[in-house]
Amino acid sequence: MNIEEYIKNNRHCFDTELAKEGHENRFILKLKQKRKARRSRFMIIAVSSAAALVLLLISLPFVQSSFKHTEKPIALTAEVLEVQTYYDFQLEKQIGEVKMMASSLDQHIEKQVMYDVQQLKNDTLPTKELIFLSQEKQIAVIVEVYDARIEAIRQISAILRTLNDQQRKYQKS
Repeated sequence: MNIEEYIKNNRHCFDTELAKEGHENRFILKLKQKRKARRSRFMIIAVSSAAALVLLLISLPFVQSSFKHTEKPIALTAEVLEVQTYYDFQLEKQIGEVKMMASSLDQHIEKQVMYDVQQLKNDTLPTKELIFLSQEKQIAVIVEVYDARIEAIRQISAILRTLNDQQRKYQKS
C-alpha cells in the first residue's frame, strides 16, 4: 500500500486530528521557497530572452543587403573610433549598474545575468564589413549596434529593478 492509498483509506483520522505544532509555519515556508524558485526561473528566462532579442537586433543590419560597399576598404578614422569609444563608455556605465543590482540577487541568477551581459559586451563589431562602408555608414552602424546593446542592458536593468523590489517586499513580509 502506498502513501496515497493509506491517506485515502484513513482520511477520517486526518480530518479529526489537529495538525502538529509548527505544521503551518513549515507549510508557509515551503510555499515561499516554491515562489522564490519560480521567480528565479522567470528571471533567468526573462533576462536570457532579452539578451537573445538584442543579439538578433544587433545582427540584423549585417544580414540585410542594403549596404552599398565601396570598392576599396576604408580605414576606420579617428572620428569613427571616437564614436565607438563614446558608446563603449556608455555601455560600460549601464553594465556597472546591472552588476550592482544583480549582486543583491540569488547567486545563480546573478551568474546567469552576468553571463548574458558579458555576451552582449563581447559581441564584436563586424570590422571586416565596416571597412567597406563609407565613414558616414560606419558611424551609423556603430550607433545602431551600440544603441541596441544599451537598450538590451536597460531592459535587463529594469527587470532586475523589479526583482529587487519584489525581493524587498518579500523579505518585509
